[in-house]
Amino acid sequence: MSKTTSKIDLKFLKKGLFGVGILMLGILLPNTLSNIPASAIELYDKSISWKKAPRLVKATVNHNEPKVRAAYQFTIEVPLEAHKSIRSVKIAQKPNNEEINFDLDRTRVFESNSSTDTSEVSIVSVIGNKPVNSNEVQVVFASPLKPGSTVTIELIAKQNPLYGGVYLFDVIAFIEGKNNFSLNLGSARLHFNEAGD
Repeated sequence: MSKTTSKIDLKFLKKGLFGVGILMLGILLPNTLSNIPASAIELYDKSISWKKAPRLVKATVNHNEPKVRAAYQFTIEVPLEAHKSIRSVKIAQKPNNEEINFDLDRTRVFESNSSTDTSEVSIVSVIGNKPVNSNEVQVVFASPLKPGSTVTIELIAKQNPLYGGVYLFDVIAFIEGKNNFSLNLGSARLHFNEAGD
């Protein structure tokens, strides 16, 4: 057998073994992962994440006319599989033509158990509308939001923006515990009419 033939055979052998290895991983890995219990994951830096993350379900505004008081509602679902609770939520407006200021004393949170059954959720504090980051509001719950709950955070805007269009708000959840782990649940999109429309 020539040296060239041996090199070619060795090359095919290596490719074949690599392919078999990948095939075995494809067979074994899903079975192994399916046996791991659904729970929070500890990351390499010892912080904690969710196995199944909370999510922003919807965001609405009750009046989209310019320069009127309005209620902005952000609904969040904490799935049963999350296995961790939420201790606070920050809602931060992304840069736009105008910053929207909120009446913090009128902030409410309520839990929805059905389409008609709602109950108020107690708040420890509402932080925001300071000279720095006036477009951010953080709501801290008296009792963390447990897995399986769906809550709506209602912020009352002092007035809607004069300049219409789409305004985006990041909704960020903070996990219960000492690690201060946070997760951006996504951007809520609220549409406002332009003055004179």
